[in-house]
Amino acid sequence: MTNKQIMVCLDGSKSSIRALRTAILFARQSENTTIIGVHSDVSKGSPRTFSNPRIREQN
Repeated sequence: MTNKQIMVCLDGSKSSIRALRTAILFARQSENTTIIGVHSDVSKGSPRTFSNPRIREQN
């Protein structure tokens, strides 16, 4: 059994939220899947911070 990872880029847009929902659907279809949400802050000109937000699963 292998672990699977799905990376989703999050920027707060409707498209990124839709991508996250799609990733959740894919993750539910298989076991041992982790979703990694990536968001970078470029407000100061270059990527400075990366966050790992905790997202609660909705039924």
